[in-house]
Amino acid sequence: MLAGKNGARTWRRLISPNCFSEIVHTARPAAKKHGNEIFCTIAPNLGMALCDASKFRNMTGQLLDNAVKFTHNGKVELVAERQLGQSSDDLVIHIVETGIGIASDQIANLFEKFTGRR
Repeated sequence: MLAGKNGARTWRRLISPNCFSEIVHTARPAAKKHGNEIFCTIAPNLGMALCDASKFRNMTGQLLDNAVKFTHNGKVELVAERQLGQSSDDLVIHIVETGIGIASDQIANLFEKFTGRR
């Protein structure tokens, strides 16, 4: 655990296979409501990651919820894999879905602050 007086953070070990299965389980009712099949694929070499488990679950859950919400009568899959580089060991998450996608003219704004349509 890592903690400090100002802006303390708690880092916990995240057992990835269980975490991803739980996130998919939580999204399953919404997926079913929209007529979707939902899957979780976890690489066999995934191992464990050290991170803020609460924030990680929240972020991954929100991405999956959006995929489920904008996919109808399709498939949504959460894929977790480990990518080993010469000097890196990364946890990579993919949300794969058959939903409506993003309009090509909006891709450039993907990571900008959200503004609603008026």
